[in-house]
Amino acid sequence: MRRVPIIVTALLALGGCKQELSKEKAELMDAVMFALYNIEENGKGRSGEQEPLQRRVVNQSIEFWRIGRNGIGTSSDEINQKIRNSAFVRYKWVITSPEPCVFRKQEFTEFSKGKSQEDFSAYTMGSIGSDGVVDLNKASRFVLISEPLLTQIVISGPAVHCVADGWCEDYFNTTIDVDGYTPRGEKPYLVQRKEKAIDLIRKACPGKAY
Repeated sequence: MRRVPIIVTALLALGGCKQELSKEKAELMDAVMFALYNIEENGKGRSGEQEPLQRRVVNQSIEFWRIGRNGIGTSSDEINQKIRNSAFVRYKWVITSPEPCVFRKQEFTEFSKGKSQEDFSAYTMGSIGSDGVVDLNKASRFVLISEPLLTQIVISGPAVHCVADGWCEDYFNTTIDVDGYTPRGEKPYLVQRKEKAIDLIRKACPGKAY
C-alpha cells in the first residue's frame, strides 16, 4: 500500500447552478454501488439489515439510506451530549463521480433531532475507514470470479483504489454472498445481476484494456 495524492475535482462549477444528474450517469453510479458495495434501492445493504434502503438523487450524487433506532454511544462525552436525545439514526451511503470513471463512496451516520424521522441534523458521524475512491481509468483487470467456495469481484491496476486519508493500493476486491439453492449448471441470480452491472460499467469505463 502506498500514499499518493488524490485530486478530487469540484462536482459543480462555481456560479450557483445546480446540474441534474443524467440518466446514463445515474445508471452507471447505481451499477457501481451495487456491483462493488452491494448497495441498491430496496436492498438490505452490506450488513443484511432488515430495513430496505431508500434512494434519492441529490444534485450530482446518489444517496442510499435507512433509518433505525438510536442505540449508539461513544467514548466522547461531548458527542454523547449531542446525540443522547436522538431517538433515531439514519445510515447513509453516498456515491459521487467527480471525474469520468472515478467513483467516490462515503458513509455517514446521522442523528435525529429528538424523535424526528425527517430532521437528522443533531450530529453526523463520518466513516473514514469505509470511504474510498475507485478509479477505473487505471484498471487493467475487472472481473467476477466464481468458484465453489468463493465468489468475488476483483479490480487491479496502479493506485486503482484509494481510501480517504490518501493511501492507495493496486488491488480492490469484494466478496459476493450467494445464498439459496441454485440448480446445478446454473448461475445464482445474484451473480447474474452482478455480471450485468459489471458489463454496464466496463462498457462505460474501458480502463486500460481488461
